[in-house]
Amino acid sequence: MTQNLNLIQFEPSTIVGALDMSIMSTGRVAGVISTGESTMYAGDRVKLDTANTGKIPKFKRATQSEASIGTIYFNVQKSSYIAGDIVEVQLVTGTDQVMFMQAAEAITPQAEVSVVDADHTVELTATHTYHRLGYALDPASAAGVIFRVILTTRTL
Repeated sequence: MTQNLNLIQFEPSTIVGALDMSIMSTGRVAGVISTGESTMYAGDRVKLDTANTGKIPKFKRATQSEASIGTIYFNVQKSSYIAGDIVEVQLVTGTDQVMFMQAAEAITPQAEVSVVDADHTVELTATHTYHRLGYALDPASAAGVIFRVILTTRTL
């Protein structure tokens, strides 16, 4: 695995091991309501759209029996959201950190992930017996893709 030196320290970086400071300061992540979702409101529980292949997180409503990644954050300018609207989500993990990691395989959003010690990449926990590192925030389409991981020992 190649490491790059970030010469511009105050610019967001996608270098493996760098923290996503935009999420770290508030515990919130911005994204879009997925196509086909009915109107959603502040406080609604959401999950990541696992069919999403883009870099911008997409959210779906989480039912009572489903794990949620967070809740829609209150915005004084807009009280309801429809498919395609931009929305802020307060992560349930609160103060847990979000870090850029390198995928060992294709990974879908909200998948439980672990670290492979041999090459320091991240792979699906479900297919291996490694200890959980956290959950994928972004999709990784293949091995070698750099994506964001919510580092937590908690279960979503």
